[in-house]
Amino acid sequence: MDGQVEPGDRILATGSDTILEYYLGREGVEANALLYDEEPRDRTFVVVNTLGGQTVDDLLPQLGDLDELVPPVLLTSFDSGQVYLVERPA
Repeated sequence: MDGQVEPGDRILATGSDTILEYYLGREGVEANALLYDEEPRDRTFVVVNTLGGQTVDDLLPQLGDLDELVPPVLLTSFDSGQVYLVERPA
C-alpha cells in the first residue's frame, strides 16, 4: 500500500470534489472516473473537509457496506482536511 492514486482507484471528496477536479485537471488527470464513479473499488482515497466539519465517519457510508472495508488509514493531514486510504480486503 502506498499513498499514490493508481488506475482503478477512486477518490471520495464530498464537498471538495470541484476543487480536486480543477487541480487534477491541471496535472493532466481525467477526474471524472476518479471522483464521480460510484462503483466499489479496491482502494478509495477519502478526502475529509475538516473546515466544513466533516469526519471520515461521515463519508464512509458512501462506500457501501462498512463490514466489507478495512478500517481507514490516515495518510496525511492539512489545516483544512485529511486524506485517508480505505481498502477492500483481497
